[in-house]
Amino acid sequence: QWIFNPLVGRSNRPRPTISLFGYDFA
Repeated sequence: QWIFNPLVGRSNRPRPTISLFGYDFA
């Protein structure tokens, strides 16, 4: 499942991550 923040964009990692201020956290 992809988790993303619509304010900064989606994650670009092949696993569930949250994109925060342009950084991806798993």
